[in-house]
Amino acid sequence: GALDDLISVEAPSQVAAEDLDNPANADLLVNSAINEFRCALVHFIGAGAYVGNEWSVGHNQGGGSYVWYDARTFEPQGWTAMYATGDCSGDVPNVYEPLSTARWLADDALQRLDSAWSDVDIPNRSELEAKAATFAGYSLTLLGEAMCGAAIDGGPALTPADLFSLADERFSRATAAAQSAGDDDILNVARVGRARALLNLGQPGNAATVASSVPAGFSYEFMYSSSDPATENKLYALMERELLATVEPMYRNMEFLGVPDPRVVAVDLGILAPATTIEIWSTTKYTSLESPVPVATWEEAQLIMAEAALDAGQLQDAVDIIN
Repeated sequence: GALDDLISVEAPSQVAAEDLDNPANADLLVNSAINEFRCALVHFIGAGAYVGNEWSVGHNQGGGSYVWYDARTFEPQGWTAMYATGDCSGDVPNVYEPLSTARWLADDALQRLDSAWSDVDIPNRSELEAKAATFAGYSLTLLGEAMCGAAIDGGPALTPADLFSLADERFSRATAAAQSAGDDDILNVARVGRARALLNLGQPGNAATVASSVPAGFSYEFMYSSSDPATENKLYALMERELLATVEPMYRNMEFLGVPDPRVVAVDLGILAPATTIEIWSTTKYTSLESPVPVATWEEAQLIMAEAALDAGQLQDAVDIIN
């Protein structure tokens, strides 16, 4: 009996279900959802850079784990299924599972804030509601942008438009809760996110109206850390530490009307990827594993307004905004 007590341990990765019902853990639950989205965001950006021809693969080894992203040859098994089944701690930029996990955690926190806990239990309830709804909305938005379809809570496959509509609902809720809590940062993150979802829904006029409320100079960033693979700036790790990505030639020395474009800066590192003749060109956006990554900015809101102006045939207005 004594020996049984000595060798019995409680696995730190296991959480008792009843602990999630404790209102004292409300902040932890919401912050866990935000941290999961923090990791999912850089995976999403990295995957999009390969698939969208901003990056080329920096090597041709490793079982094709990066080559198939660059080639856009996705299959439901083996390495090529990682975009769907890989988690947030992996080296390959995984998409579906990290975003789905962040979405579930955020929506689960929202459900508990709705039904299980009162304002007496949680004095900062509106603030937590705003944060959870905001990052549920962002997770749904990125799922809609990245996937042909996604399932929510074991339900049927939803189209991107379905996902954007759900995101719009979450962002609307986040806006009201943030205003109630007086949290201007989350309020403006939700505004940028909602404008993005509305633009994806083909509602540029409504998107521009929401985006116009974002104040000049606003920026909300996520910080990263070198302490663990799940907390690293994955974009810096892929490009400069692992040499697994290089900027596509079309984005090197980019000019507009003969003038260097200050928005698109790439530098030649003067090195080749391991065991290849691929030249590594890097973005200057990220300089370390700790480099922050913007989530929502005034600049993005302005570009959404420019899209709306262009859609309305107001070409000069769009150009003025971009300038």
